Amino acid sequence: MSTISVAQIAINTDKLVSGTIFQVDPLNNSTNSGTGLADDMIVTLDNQTSTFGLGLGKKVLPNAQLNLGSNKKALKMNEVKLQSLTDIVTVPNPRAGMVVYNTTAIASEEVEIGWCYFDGVKWNRIMESEREPTLKNEFSIPYLPATDVIIPGVSYADATAGIYSAAIKMPFMNSETTQIKAKTDGTYVFALRFYFYSTVSDPAVPATYDSQALLYVFMVSKTQNKVLEKALLTFPFMQKARRYYSYRLVMGTPLNKDEEVEFYIGRGQAPDFEDCPLNIRVLDTGDVSVKSAARTSLVFWKL
Repeated sequence: MSTISVAQIAINTDKLVSGTIFQVDPLNNSTNSGTGLADDMIVTLDNQTSTFGLGLGKKVLPNAQLNLGSNKKALKMNEVKLQSLTDIVTVPNPRAGMVVYNTTAIASEEVEIGWCYFDGVKWNRIMESEREPTLKNEFSIPYLPATDVIIPGVSYADATAGIYSAAIKMPFMNSETTQIKAKTDGTYVFALRFYFYSTVSDPAVPATYDSQALLYVFMVSKTQNKVLEKALLTFPFMQKARRYYSYRLVMGTPLNKDEEVEFYIGRGQAPDFEDCPLNIRVLDTGDVSVKSAARTSLVFWKL
């Protein structure tokens, strides 16, 4: 028959905190109610999980193994000098989840100064959070002479091959810039709102274009000089009088930091498609009938 004895040990105090099995009170100022613990070390035992808890300057919280109570001191982790991301010598036989503060940078080994954790295979830097730079993400096409906004024809072969040299660049801008640039690496979404109008406004012109308008849109990386994505727009079209059309398009692509993108547009043309001449509708400050919302514009954001 065995007997289990449970005892409480106190050093420099007779006022043990409830549930404590070991307590040190250098200033002898603690109370049974749990005050005056700023200088105390407290050890508890959780009978349900058979685990110890350590409180420094504070009672141990339930389900916590370590509880720090000072509001004037910090937690100081082990400082090491890692020699590589796969270094298992500086910290012998590290286990997944271990955390250290590395004090040495070795560029050739991609080792950086800062907090690192071991994932079972290699050390990984715990990155500092960075505030997202302010993104100037609203653009529109300003007032331009009509000749600058006529959508040119692009052959089906060129459009299929991603050749946009015959298309026209859409001159987006806002109050600060004409550059559409990514502030950080990531995937970006571009929501474009198009307003078009037919080129001929003579009511006497017969409805010879009672068909489908077809437009090509190219999203181009100016930085890399390549097409990132292309889209095909189609909608019913009739050129009997000046008519207005709208279309919304969403495009997405990964971008690198400071990568600049541009948008080009062209229309399908004969002999592949019926020719449907269109202009891009812009913010025309000389036309009071054109409100600020009735213009071609875009907004973009990072996912």
